[in-house]
Amino acid sequence: MSKEKDHEEHYIDDDRSHEPGRGKMALARSLPLLVFTLCSVALISIMAIRNYQRFSGSATMFDSTATVCSGIPSPDAAPFTPEDGVHSTVAFYIFSNGLIRADNSYIPEAWQPDSLDQVEWVLCINGDRPAYRALCENDAIVNEYGRELLVTLRVAQTADILAIETITSEDIAAVDCWDELPTQPPPDPESIERVSVEQVEAWLENYSANFGQ
Repeated sequence: MSKEKDHEEHYIDDDRSHEPGRGKMALARSLPLLVFTLCSVALISIMAIRNYQRFSGSATMFDSTATVCSGIPSPDAAPFTPEDGVHSTVAFYIFSNGLIRADNSYIPEAWQPDSLDQVEWVLCINGDRPAYRALCENDAIVNEYGRELLVTLRVAQTADILAIETITSEDIAAVDCWDELPTQPPPDPESIERVSVEQVEAWLENYSANFGQ
């Protein structure tokens, strides 16, 4: 009986919840965690809203300019000023069956717009294929020199065609055919890479710098 009483007294002595200030102490200890949780939730919410706005804006931008490759203008796009410099550009890849897909992987970051009212140019990619080049006097002699993009550059607001060009991954392939075979051997097929973003950027810069000439 004595042991049970001692145990009960010990239990009662350890229960300090009734002491003055215990609730405030518990709140003070949990307050930093509560503040951290609220800040984290707020930060995540802000990031989610911004991502949604960015995605929504991109979707509107691509939806509104997808018709440009078919010759249908996007009136709400930015007006094109024919001058040297960066012109915000979006790109679309056109499949052989006529389907079209937004593909800005070829567009340098500095040329990528954030919204429709910034888009000046639309780059329509009509094919990504091996760059085969033949000897002019004998088209049975053919070599593969890298890859090439068949592109049409259009004004977004009017759908006017600015240029129709073939961008090659190898400079030596940038001709229709050869008068004589080049001394440079064809690249190893296993090492052939697609046309790079840097090569597309160089072509865009060259076109921009020589517009109207």
